[in-house]
Amino acid sequence: MADGGWIKLYRKVLDDHLWQLSNPVQKVIMITLLLMANHAAKDWEWSGRKFIVQPGQFITSLDSIQARAGSGVTTQNVRTSLRRFEKMGFLTNQSTKTGRLITIANWGKYQSPDDEANKATNRQLTDDQQRPNKELTPNKNVKNEKNEKKDLTTTTTAESELVNFWENNGFGMISPKNREDLMYWVDDFKKIGSTEDQAVGVVKKAMSNSIDNNVRRYAYVNAILKNWETQKLTNVEAVEAFEAKRSQDKKPRSSSGRSSPDVYQNQGDVSDDDLPF
Repeated sequence: MADGGWIKLYRKVLDDHLWQLSNPVQKVIMITLLLMANHAAKDWEWSGRKFIVQPGQFITSLDSIQARAGSGVTTQNVRTSLRRFEKMGFLTNQSTKTGRLITIANWGKYQSPDDEANKATNRQLTDDQQRPNKELTPNKNVKNEKNEKKDLTTTTTAESELVNFWENNGFGMISPKNREDLMYWVDDFKKIGSTEDQAVGVVKKAMSNSIDNNVRRYAYVNAILKNWETQKLTNVEAVEAFEAKRSQDKKPRSSSGRSSPDVYQNQGDVSDDDLPF
C-alpha cells in the first residue's frame, strides 16, 4: 500500500502517446497505479525472500488495484491495462502466487521529493529502481523518451502489412487502438515461438476467417486469436490444421437439424475489455 501524501502530475501527460491512446477506464487505472506506488524505499518480503521495494514500486494484486480504482472498473479492465501499459513502457509487471510486483518506469524523473536537488535525485532514483528490475523483471520494457518518439514515427513492415490487409478487406480505416492491438498480437505469438513473419501470418489468417464469416470486427478477430494463442498455434499451417479439426468436430447436427454455431460468432459484438485473455 502506498504511503500518505501526494504525487506530481505534470500537464504534459496530456500530450503523451500513452494517455492519448488510452480509453477513460485505462486512464483511471493509470492514475490509480501512480497513487499506489511507494514514494520511498521500504523493506518487504515477497516471493519467499526479503528485498527493498524502491520508489515507484509496489506489491499488490489485480483485485486490490480494482478496488482502489473504484466503481466502474473491473478486474478484467485492470488485467488488460497492465498488459497494455507494460508493452508501452509505462511499467514492468511480475506476478507470482504470492502477489504482483509493479514498477513504474522512470518514476524518479517526475516524482523526485526535492525540486532543488531534482537532477541528482532523479538520477539516483532511476538507478536504484532499475537495479532490482534486472533481478526481478525484464528491463526491456523500460523505454526512454527518445526511443518512444522513435517508435511513434516508425512503421514496421509487419505493421504496414497488417494495416493494409485490414483497410483493403472491408474493415474500414483502422483506428490507432486497433493498429496497436494487432501489433500486440504479433508480439504475443512471437513469445510463444512464432517468427515475426509467422506471427503476422497468423494475425492475417484471423482477419481472413472473420471475412469468411462476414464479421469484420476487431472483437471477433481478437476472440479467434485468443483461442489460437491458448492452443499455442505458432504458424498458419498449425492454425489451418486446428480449424479443420474443429470444423470436423462441428459436423454432427443437433436435434433441430442445424449445425453447431461458430464458436467465435457470439463474441463479435462484445467489448474488447470483456473478452478473457
